Amino acid sequence: HTVVKAGQVVKVKVLEVDYRLGGKDERASIAEGKPLKLGEAVTTRLELAAADDGSVTASAAAATRAELVFASGKRQTLDLPAPAAPAELKGPWQVELDSPVDTKRALTLPALADLAKHADDAVKHFSGTATYAHSLKLATPPARLLLDLGRVHDLARVVVNGRDLGVLWQAPFTLDIGPALKPGENRIEVAVTNTWHNRLVGDEQYPADFEWGEDRGDKGHAMKAYPGWFLKNQARPETRRKCFVVWYYHRKDTALLPAGLLGPVRLVPLASARP
Repeated sequence: HTVVKAGQVVKVKVLEVDYRLGGKDERASIAEGKPLKLGEAVTTRLELAAADDGSVTASAAAATRAELVFASGKRQTLDLPAPAAPAELKGPWQVELDSPVDTKRALTLPALADLAKHADDAVKHFSGTATYAHSLKLATPPARLLLDLGRVHDLARVVVNGRDLGVLWQAPFTLDIGPALKPGENRIEVAVTNTWHNRLVGDEQYPADFEWGEDRGDKGHAMKAYPGWFLKNQARPETRRKCFVVWYYHRKDTALLPAGLLGPVRLVPLASARP
């Protein structure tokens, strides 16, 4: 098409593209010199499991076409249909906070949220293991069902119906819980452990019951000497302080780190097929 610019007629080239993406017809108009972008890249994880009889089962969380190449040189195209849509596990969540330096406490969260932003200081400065419990009722549990925990800070152990399914320590925080499911009520527990950072910041909200040594700024500051109550194995004067270290990198205004299970937690059905 043409436009008038500074009294001159200028021709502008526009590329119109009709295409199909994700089962939908789309159209894009791109001006000359602009990049052509037809959609976001999607990576599908294809899992292969071999049985004792040598057969292979392929599973994926989305519609997938893949070519399998066997040791014999045989090639076979495999089409997996789109599975059912994922379902989010919403609140309320029953949470038990267990810290090596504090008493256990229980709370109910209407929805998953960062513990470091909780209104209660004891929860905000919590360091330890927070165990989240949720119940799920299934008439006929699927053989394969992916549990996607979403955001986790920092490690998570998953237990389903008393069966320990192991520890997840890096993203993506996902695992197959299908083998542990049963008809009827299913109990899912996610035990999330964070670092000592938030508790150490919490301690700095209270007066020190020892003498400080040299302050080295961003390199931290030291305890000058072991306090008398520590050497005499006596109770510490400032009971609100929970930790005891000889070198401190934390201050009263040090920012807290995200803590706990932030989610969203989703149940992701898997499509499976044998070539």
